[in-house]
Amino acid sequence: MVAITVSIGIDPGLTGAIAVLAGPKGKKQGLVYVYDMPVCRRGLGTGLVKNQIAPALLKILLESLVTTGAKVMIESPLSFQGQGMTTTCSLFLSAGIIEGVVSAMGLDYTVVQPSEWKRAMGLTSDKNRSLKVARRLYPDVPLTLKKHHNRAEAILLAQYCAERHA
Repeated sequence: MVAITVSIGIDPGLTGAIAVLAGPKGKKQGLVYVYDMPVCRRGLGTGLVKNQIAPALLKILLESLVTTGAKVMIESPLSFQGQGMTTTCSLFLSAGIIEGVVSAMGLDYTVVQPSEWKRAMGLTSDKNRSLKVARRLYPDVPLTLKKHHNRAEAILLAQYCAERHA
């Protein structure tokens, strides 16, 4: 019986994505799935942050993807000077929900700084570069629009996770 390894990359945020790679232990993993982040209204949707990650849907999605021994890598959110308070709050709320769901499920996960994994993958903060690299590595994946940079980064984060845990 061949041991299969599963690596999951999560790019947090309301427009984030989840990517799953799998393959025989010790071999290059192939892309299995890439999903846009599940989102719902936050409460009545009347506060500063109107939408959030849908925790129950995220749990259901991860349960359908995860096998024993899967490794999960979550990108740590960053706050930038000049970034609005609402955007910052929303991003950190999203990251907290993701980490809470992953942790409550008992999954083996690591939170990684964007600069760390991007440097290791030969990337910068340029979203177009992330799209180009992901398209080259996984040409059959639907990364046709500029807004798919979040899918691309989730894929590359899962690739980094796979290489780090090889």
